[in-house]
Amino acid sequence: WWTYPNTTAYAGVKERYVSPSKPSAMIALITTEAEHDTTELKEFVRHVRDAISGLGVGGGDYVGFLGSNTILVDSVEESSTTVTEIDAIVLPLALMVLVYVVQSWRMIIIPIINVFTCLLSSFAMMYGLTKFTVKAPSFVPSVMEAMVIALSIDYSLFILTRYRFEIMENGRRGEEAVREAAFHAGEVVFMSGLTLVSCFLGMTGFPTETVYMVGVGCAICLTMALVINLTMTPAILLAFPRTFSTFQVLPFCTRKEGPGAEEAAAEAAANAVQQDEYQLAPDDDDSLNPDNSANSLAGGGKREVMMGLGEEEEEAEDDGGRGEGPLSLFLPGW
Repeated sequence: WWTYPNTTAYAGVKERYVSPSKPSAMIALITTEAEHDTTELKEFVRHVRDAISGLGVGGGDYVGFLGSNTILVDSVEESSTTVTEIDAIVLPLALMVLVYVVQSWRMIIIPIINVFTCLLSSFAMMYGLTKFTVKAPSFVPSVMEAMVIALSIDYSLFILTRYRFEIMENGRRGEEAVREAAFHAGEVVFMSGLTLVSCFLGMTGFPTETVYMVGVGCAICLTMALVINLTMTPAILLAFPRTFSTFQVLPFCTRKEGPGAEEAAAEAAANAVQQDEYQLAPDDDDSLNPDNSANSLAGGGKREVMMGLGEEEEEAEDDGGRGEGPLSLFLPGW
C-alpha cells in the first residue's frame, strides 16, 4: 500500500501517481539531458532493471520500468533481432532465385559483394549525416538494409541474366559480352534506380523528422546500390572472365557449360598431351646413363644431327667420323 502525507501539498501528486485503491503507484524518473547516446541510454536502462530485479519483489507484486527511454532501447534491440532474422531467411531465398535464373552458382558471389559494399557505404554516410543533424529513428537502418538487399540482388539479376544471354545465345566473349550487358541491362537498372531515388527524395519535403529521415536514408542507400551495381559488377566480370563465363547450377554434381568450361577442358587436354610427349620411356632413361653412353661410343654407334640453314638432317654413322655441314652436333647414344 502506497501512502502519502495527509496534507493538501501532496494531493495532486497522490491523484496522479497512486491508484484509487492504493495497491499500485508510479514513480517518475526524469533525466537532466534531453538527448542521450544510445549506448549510454542502454546501460542506464539495464542498470535500473537490474536494480529492480535485486529487490526480490514477490507475493504477486510487480515493479517495472517504463517510459520513452525503455521503449527506445527495446525498439533498437528488437530492430536488430528482426534484421538478423530477415537476413537469415530472405537472403538465401533471393540468392537461390538468382542461381536458378542465371544457371550459375558462381554468380552469387557478385551480389553478396555488392550488398556488403552498399551497406558499409550507406551506413557510413548516414552516420555522418545524423552526427551533425537530427537523429534518425531506430527503424531506419532496418528499412535501409532491406532496400539494399532487395535492389542489389534485383539489379544483379538484370545484368547477369543479360550477360549469360550474350555469351550463350549471341556467342560474345569477354569485354564484348560485358559491354553489351552493361549497355542494355544497365539502362534498365539506371532508370529504375533514378525513379526510386526521386520518389524517396520527395519524402524529405515532409515537416516530420521521422518521415524526413526515412526519405534521406532510403535515397542514400538507393544511390549507393545504383552506383555500385553499375560499376562493381562489370569490374568483377572483367577481372575473372573464365570463372564467370562457366555456368553450372550446382558444384560437383551438374554439368558445366559456357566458354569458360570449354577453355578449361581444352587446357586440361593440352596439358595431358604435353605430359605424355615429355614422358620418357625406360630405354630412354637407360640411354641417359653415362655408362651406357660410354658403351655406345665404344661400339661406334652414334647419331649425327645436322642443322643447316633452314633444314635439319639426321643420319646414323658407324665409322665415328664427324659429319659435314655448317654445324654438326654429336649426341652419343641418342
